[in-house]
Amino acid sequence: MRKSIIVCCALAWSILTPGPSLSAASVTVSPSDVMERPFLGFGVNWNPYWDKPSSLPAKALHLSDDEWQTIVTRLDFMNMKVMRVMMLPEWVNPTAEAGANDYDTPMMRALYRVLDYTKLNGITVLFGFWDGRKPFEGVADSPLYIQTMTEVVHHLVNHRGYSNIKYFILANEPQHRLETYAQYRQVVENLAAAFQQSGLTGQVKIMGPDVGGDGQTWLGSSSADLQRHIGSYDWHYYPSAEAGIKDGSPENLLLGHAATILTNDAEAATKPLVLAEMGWFHGVTQADNQPNIASPQYALEVMDLGLQAARAGWSSVAWYLDDQTNDKLWGMWDIKTSPTLRPWFYTWSLLTKYFQPDMTLYRPASAAGVRILVGRQSVDGANRWSIAIVNRHAVAQDITITIPAGAAVTLRQFTFKDGCPAKDKNGFPLPTGTVTGNLAAGITLSAPAESGMVLTDLKDTSR
Repeated sequence: MRKSIIVCCALAWSILTPGPSLSAASVTVSPSDVMERPFLGFGVNWNPYWDKPSSLPAKALHLSDDEWQTIVTRLDFMNMKVMRVMMLPEWVNPTAEAGANDYDTPMMRALYRVLDYTKLNGITVLFGFWDGRKPFEGVADSPLYIQTMTEVVHHLVNHRGYSNIKYFILANEPQHRLETYAQYRQVVENLAAAFQQSGLTGQVKIMGPDVGGDGQTWLGSSSADLQRHIGSYDWHYYPSAEAGIKDGSPENLLLGHAATILTNDAEAATKPLVLAEMGWFHGVTQADNQPNIASPQYALEVMDLGLQAARAGWSSVAWYLDDQTNDKLWGMWDIKTSPTLRPWFYTWSLLTKYFQPDMTLYRPASAAGVRILVGRQSVDGANRWSIAIVNRHAVAQDITITIPAGAAVTLRQFTFKDGCPAKDKNGFPLPTGTVTGNLAAGITLSAPAESGMVLTDLKDTSR
């Protein structure tokens, strides 16, 4: 079927005539570059649709059939395999009374709609409670809060059949909900005991500490104190400096956190490390809106951060899918007031589609200012490849990539430069060309200045 193509002439010209380049760089992908830690993939935060979520009691947001179908079509294209989905306890228990859970409230039905999609599409869900707002305010460490969480998880997994809920988060950024780390440690121990009693221990693992930048020390503390209970370590990471991603410092910081966790927890190598929230914080307003979210610059920054995180062994769950699920300006779109895809959908969807959890990832050494991630997937006994490149230099970078284990390939090339990529009628990425060669002998690419690229021969089954 013929596809409608939207492409910028300026971009096509820049690819054909890249202009001045840095001296050519050579990158060899060797077995020693393999990332051994479990990888959950690239994903997003997707909350149930609720009307003005800053106000309580919560009311489910009505979506038309066309709006819902637009959302589903976009998610189908992204083909992501990990999401963070959160709820509030008052959705299921508006009175905060023991044993008063109502699993058929409007907000619970809104939650089921989201979880139904994740179950149908084999998406691993990081599920949890935001916090204990009214009528649960101030009881984040109470027996009732623990009981409610445990009962909800048991209901979702064992009665509703959402076995794709693999991890549970007891509170969003608990450094703001609990007075001390010691209190958090006790709550995790209480939750683990409740999970054990209810038979959830082998089904759903506790994820923690789910802290933000002001809770970094909790990563080390929880890995030292709670390794028996925590099955995955997660952190929220939003570099705030204008060049705080471009300078390459996130990769080193995340490598350091990974090393600390591994030192403290002998089994940490088998536990996923996850940025359960991540994005570029530069320019964020006091109202927690990101005015750069619709800019091509944001699209490049978040792709760069995702690649650096993956190279350091961390999966990334971006903040977040749709403005209507959190009442703030951070999403890939706003299905009600600004449904057109924002540029960062382009770069992020390439990562969610073409770097899957079942792939072997490689972290080859590369020149400063250039990030490279390579993924290999075995399909019917043959290797298929994905290569992601971000070039943060002001001029094009010529790169020769050699993969001794590779063979002759024809790779589709997607290029994001100046917010002017090739797109179809839905706004979805289309290849800007193909690269043919033998990976074992090396293929040479020209990465435009300040650009992101993905090359792949994985099949696209979502169109």
